[in-house]
Order: sequence, then C-alpha cells, then structure tokens
Amino acid sequence: MDQHLAAIRDLEKSFGSMTMGAGCTMAPVRPAVGDFPADINKLKRYNGGEPTFDKVSNFFVDLLAQAFACDVTRFGTLVLNDLPSDSAKGPMDTLGYGLPADLHNEVAHKYVTRNYDWENKLGGMGTPSTWLPLAKYNKWVYGKVARLLQKLDALGAMDSVLVYATSELGNPNLHMSASVPTVLAGGANVPFRFGRRLKVTPDCAPPNDSCMAHDVKFAAGANNHLLVAIAQAFGVEINSFGKAPDPAFTTGALAGLK
Repeated sequence: MDQHLAAIRDLEKSFGSMTMGAGCTMAPVRPAVGDFPADINKLKRYNGGEPTFDKVSNFFVDLLAQAFACDVTRFGTLVLNDLPSDSAKGPMDTLGYGLPADLHNEVAHKYVTRNYDWENKLGGMGTPSTWLPLAKYNKWVYGKVARLLQKLDALGAMDSVLVYATSELGNPNLHMSASVPTVLAGGANVPFRFGRRLKVTPDCAPPNDSCMAHDVKFAAGANNHLLVAIAQAFGVEINSFGKAPDPAFTTGALAGLK
C-alpha cells in the first residue's frame, strides 16, 4: 500500500512540472445545453441516444486535444465504434451518409474485396457495390482523425505529437488482420517523414503457402516493427515488441519511416 501511495504521489508531482502549451486553458469549455438534443441522457446504444454519438465523439476528440495541449497526458486512445442502432434510421443515416442502421452486418459483413489464389494471383474482382458503404463509414472515422489533428494544431500542440490511426481488421467481412489500413500523422519534432505512402513487401514469395491472401505472413512488415519504431522515435530504447515463436516478427524497427 505504501508503494502504491508513493507512486500516486510521484504522478501528482509530475503534473506540477509539466510545460503547458500556448493553447492550454486547463478547464475545458463546458458544452452548452443547446449543443445536445433533448434526449442526451439516453446515451446508450439501442436506447434512442444514437443521434448524439457524432457530437459526443467531437467532444471527446476536443478533450483529448486539450489534454495534450495542457500536457496532462503524453498518451491517449480514441476508439470509434461502428454506431449500430435498433431504430430504422441509424446515426450514419441521420448524418446524411445514407447507411443502414446495422453497420456491422449490413456494411462490414457485406464487403467483398478482390481475392487471390494460392499463387497470389488475382482470383476475383470482388463486388464494387459493397465498397462504397464501407468507404462512407471510413470517411466519417477519418474525419474525426482530421478533427483531432486540426485541434492539436490550433492549440499549438502538434509539433511533438504522433497520431497513429488504424483498424483491427484489413477485411472486416473475413475478420482478416492482413493489410490493415494504417495512417501516421505527426508534427515537426517527430523523426518520421510524412506525406507519402510506404509499400511493404512480403517476406515470402509464391508458391509458398504462407503467402496465401487469406493468411499472409509479413514478417518484414509486421505491426510489431511499427510499434518498435514509434517507441524509438520517442526515446524508448527497445528493439522488440510482443512475443512470437519467430523473432523476425517482433524484432527491429520498421524500415523506411525516417
């Protein structure tokens, strides 16, 4: 118990020594009552509160930016859900995106992308009509990422911040974790070169079965390497992240970021 209390006290002391950004107001502005619909207290899924999710997401984005500007935290996570609804008109439709209320089953699990055979050759073109609904939802998600970047910049806190935006799946229909979309954005003091697209080459070649599209093994491009690179960029001296039978998946920083 003494160790726990001492650790908390050390954390409290660290807040007092933090350097505040030019945009720090310490006390975030309380949202006006008129910013919310009358049923704001129904902020539960399937309880009529779904139309407020977009505004609430904005408030969380703004609060996160303010926390960085005030140096209250050095790390934050923002998770954006798929905003399902049991009503006939879901939040994405309310916002003018024209998407069904059940985004999980009617958008993510209807998505059919291009597919490849065991030799990694194109086997099918997919169903383009299923791509647009998912693209619309992704537009909403990355719009929130853009809002965070804009807020950080406006508060004078962008120069030393790295924003890592990603998804847990590359193909939501198959629950496949290969080819996961990843975006890095940061300020002038982050030692990465931004404004470009990096193509990662697989570490095996057909007809090796491990290169099959449904089970792609990219040891050279595993996400672990990206996490190592991020840690090193911020002064954490590690050269591996995570555990795996093959250390090639966990050891070393991702090449080409600097």
